[in-house]
Amino acid sequence: MQGMMQLKPPKPYTISQEALDAALAEPLPVEPRRPPQADKNGFRQVMGATGKTLHILEKRANHPESMKLLSEAGLRPMTYQELLLLLMEDEQLKNALKGKHFWLAGQGIEKEGVFTINEKGELREIAREERLSAERKVNVCKGNRPLSFGVYSDYVAPGIGWRFFLYADYEPQIAAPVVVGVPVAQRPQ
Repeated sequence: MQGMMQLKPPKPYTISQEALDAALAEPLPVEPRRPPQADKNGFRQVMGATGKTLHILEKRANHPESMKLLSEAGLRPMTYQELLLLLMEDEQLKNALKGKHFWLAGQGIEKEGVFTINEKGELREIAREERLSAERKVNVCKGNRPLSFGVYSDYVAPGIGWRFFLYADYEPQIAAPVVVGVPVAQRPQ
């Protein structure tokens, strides 16, 4: 076998401890347990890790139209309290809404600024010594109009410092990109 070239084994891949720690600190994306299913009204059901389900319709709709679409499908809009509690505990449902904006139940809010929530989902001020991640913060804009809600994408949230926004100053005629609800029988806690 003279003249044959001998292949060298590849060099093993090495990674620094810092890079390994950083890679392991990043949460893995969480995939839904089952593919979303569309119901007769076009809403898809997205089940989260907690077993709770949101119904999402990919349709631009203003506030009155959103409420009508929810009602026709036997769904209702969520309150911000129940939604914040749900999204802060269920990564899969939060992921399903990243980059989305939609209308909620209720109208008007007097608070303004960046908040977190208490055990009931109510907004509470962040203590100076608290070090909360963006995932635990919501930016609130006061007003007397219907409530709208959004979940910032992974691209935006780390830079601005909060994942969620709750606004009461959008005109009801502004179309949100999705409609989100839960069954009417499922009452807020």
